[in-house]
Amino acid sequence: MASGSRQSQTRRERRAEIIDVTRALLDEQGVQDVPIDQIAKNAGINKAQIYRYFESKDELLALTLDRYLEELDAELGRTASFADPVERLDEQIRTLVDYCVDHPAFLDCTFALMRQPAGELTAAMSEGAMFRLGRALGRCVDHLAQVLRDGVEAGVFVANDPETLANLICAQALGIMQLARVGAGVRMTGGGFPEIFPLDRAFIREACRNGVLASVGASRQRGGAAA
Repeated sequence: MASGSRQSQTRRERRAEIIDVTRALLDEQGVQDVPIDQIAKNAGINKAQIYRYFESKDELLALTLDRYLEELDAELGRTASFADPVERLDEQIRTLVDYCVDHPAFLDCTFALMRQPAGELTAAMSEGAMFRLGRALGRCVDHLAQVLRDGVEAGVFVANDPETLANLICAQALGIMQLARVGAGVRMTGGGFPEIFPLDRAFIREACRNGVLASVGASRQRGGAAA
């Protein structure tokens, strides 16, 4: 029994080390530039051993994303001190936006996993990994859902389905911040030709915050509910 406990502990520690290596590489290079071979090399093992600890690369990415989400959850938790729902929601979106700016690999990891249907992702991961990822995602989204519920109760938000809307807000913010990261938009010139133009990241960040508040009938400029 003691031997089995030691083996389980060793396995957990080794998995954590590999996740640490993956997180470091993602922060440095991004998802597209980090093959399993490099993760294994930096972890001091061979590629085949990675799959002794993880069902697939998707599972490894999911558990690495879990690390990011734990941090984001803690950041969002600090907004609980804002009693006014409008101020709290605005602070939550600012927190999410700033986290995306400070951790580009968080976006990489998120979109890498979102590219496939939930059923395919579930098939590539263990139940334990799916539970951890779902719990981490749920906690982050619930910060938004709770402030939406509070805002509806206070009469300053319009949100018929706070849980669904919270998920939509998260997806919207992530997509907008990916656009800010790309830093380029497209428009048509007077001559009918497409033209790439630079996007102002600060403007996009503010537009994201204002857009979220507008979607629930509130306004940051007015400090409360819209008329």
